[in-house]
Amino acid sequence: MKYHHFTSSERLEISILKKKNYSNRAIALVLGCSHTSIVRELRRNAMKKGYVARNAKMKARVRRKQSKYQGMRIQDRPELKAYVIKYLEEHWTPEEISGRLKGVDTHLPYVSAKGIYKWLYSAWGQRYCPLLPKQRYKPKPRKGKKTKREMIPNRVGIEKRPEEANSRSEYGHYETDAAVSGKKTGAKAALTLLHERKARFTRLQKIPNLKPSTNAKALTKM
Repeated sequence: MKYHHFTSSERLEISILKKKNYSNRAIALVLGCSHTSIVRELRRNAMKKGYVARNAKMKARVRRKQSKYQGMRIQDRPELKAYVIKYLEEHWTPEEISGRLKGVDTHLPYVSAKGIYKWLYSAWGQRYCPLLPKQRYKPKPRKGKKTKREMIPNRVGIEKRPEEANSRSEYGHYETDAAVSGKKTGAKAALTLLHERKARFTRLQKIPNLKPSTNAKALTKM
């Protein structure tokens, strides 16, 4: 699914559902967006005390403002500007320059590859565009529509869940979720979870990865 920009009402709904201990996948189903969009929103805009809609909106607004400023960031810093020009003249790409700033030359202010492109495509950086591999003076326009992708084809939304499951009046209604290690650990193993609503009985199983076939096999076994 494409990247989802959340509205104020959607952020309020996320806040309410998180307080009710809904899983990220369940919230995604309610809002009609991808699970990864919910994870990204919580990771980037949550506070130490949890996810608050008003605070999340403010953090997102500040981030957008800073992103727009990135092109000027180079122009306002002569040392950084000279650094970028030097490596462009050595036929480095903006991605390579940004990567070196982040990992090697950390004494200089960091600017992303997107920020370098914004500067190059502005009035200040146009003269250096011929140094780019494709010598383009403005962003390449996107042609056609993206292929529609669905994480769960023909899915049924949580709003259509039977009342017996909502009220916990009948056995046999399960919820499932998964937990994975952080990216920094480099681990691929995960935990898959199965929860029966009425009995409130939960089972966990460690799986080597989060491939659909691996997860489905573990759920079937449990």
